[in-house]
Amino acid sequence: MKRVKNLDYYLGLDYEITIRRIPDDMGGGYQAFIKDLGEDTCVSDGDTPEEAVSNLMELKKWLFETWLKDGQTIPEPRKRSNLTGRFSVRVPVRLHETLVEQARENNVSLNEYVVYLLTRAVRDTHKTTGEPPGLHTDMLLPAGLWRDDSNMLEVA
Repeated sequence: MKRVKNLDYYLGLDYEITIRRIPDDMGGGYQAFIKDLGEDTCVSDGDTPEEAVSNLMELKKWLFETWLKDGQTIPEPRKRSNLTGRFSVRVPVRLHETLVEQARENNVSLNEYVVYLLTRAVRDTHKTTGEPPGLHTDMLLPAGLWRDDSNMLEVA
């Protein structure tokens, strides 16, 4: 039996919500959005993450009601990949040696150090371009694990 795609159907789908802190110089608070519905289409804010999400849920329901009434197609959540978080990278031997040395100097595993460097690179790239980050860097870096030391990122 084919399932009817009505309001309840769409509201029951598992859309990923992204929450970002709004800098104080831009008003402060939190922004929440559903990328699958359009980052600029389904976005809300609030003083707390919970308020931003609550406002987003009200907006999502209103959007779905409007789109269904107007006969518009509602995008369904994209299928999450089956990525495991593991991949292999070939690097020059000297770079490998340098990374191992720097990981030891920082008392972390090579894996932790490479994840840190990749996360910083993604975050810093987006700071430069002004584009929204693709990673939730605050969730990837364990609090207090890394000291703020610009020399730590030097690669010979």
